[in-house]
Amino acid sequence: MESGTALKYGPKKTGIGNLVRSKRPQKGLLRRVQGFQYKTRETSFVKCEAKKGGTMKINYKAFLSNFLNFDFNEYDAERHWYQILIHQKELEGVLGRHVGLMVALADYWTSKLKKSEDLILVERKSFLRIRESSFRDPLTGLHNRRSLNDYLQKEFDKAKRYPVAFSILFLDIDFFKSLNDQYGHAFGDEVLQNVAKVLENNSRDSDFIARFGGEEFVIVMSQTLGRMALDVAERLRKLIENLEIKISPSEKPIQVTVSGGVATCPADSKEAALLLRQADQALYLAKSTGRNRICHYRDTVYKASRFRPSTDLSGSLVVSF
Repeated sequence: MESGTALKYGPKKTGIGNLVRSKRPQKGLLRRVQGFQYKTRETSFVKCEAKKGGTMKINYKAFLSNFLNFDFNEYDAERHWYQILIHQKELEGVLGRHVGLMVALADYWTSKLKKSEDLILVERKSFLRIRESSFRDPLTGLHNRRSLNDYLQKEFDKAKRYPVAFSILFLDIDFFKSLNDQYGHAFGDEVLQNVAKVLENNSRDSDFIARFGGEEFVIVMSQTLGRMALDVAERLRKLIENLEIKISPSEKPIQVTVSGGVATCPADSKEAALLLRQADQALYLAKSTGRNRICHYRDTVYKASRFRPSTDLSGSLVVSF
């Protein structure tokens, strides 16, 4: 059966393969497996879309992913859904009593598929809050490095299938350790929060912003090539340079600067780890040539080609200009 088949609402019994269309959706969603009637409430778990004629389309993948926090494709999700309902019916036959969907799902996942050994039941809102916090930096509220790695992997997987381009901007706050030593870690935290706010308020919704660690930030700019990425990075650098962060009402505000490195996919690399390393190399070049500036990875390649030590066949050191 194809994913998204509309179901009939009403008291008539039907098997798995005998799904009939309905002209008007009702509040409850009826599922029948081998004569067993199962009814769920329409909640945010079941992603339904009203189609012409009033039929409903079920997104099995979204439904199961919300319960199990496991990434299914649509075909496997639909297959597992029916197997869970069959397993629920089998459990009721053995136990001689009603078995809830969550109990059947947990038993199917642990006993039949053996995907997990220890399950912990937790309220959905609490689970989503915990899951979200695991992908966020607690100080700045930005995505953390773990979240960045997951996002980059998905973007590179997408780039293998479609002609997409994006750039990575690696930013580092200049002399951050000195700020911490001179003004204290509380002020350092305030600097990080202010810089994060500038990045958030001046980036597109489609851009992915993460705190990489310490005083380093990474922005993934979708559909942005090298020249355009440099323009965006330069604009952000100037905004941060104009920040005035107060230590106390009576003291003069402190200004901070950032250095940055840019690398572009697929022009520079088609691998996530390598592209990050290239952006980091461009950042190192920006720092080593005066700080408070932005460099592109190609600048490092150009510099290397201008002064490249090599060895000739006789073993003598040759310097190429």
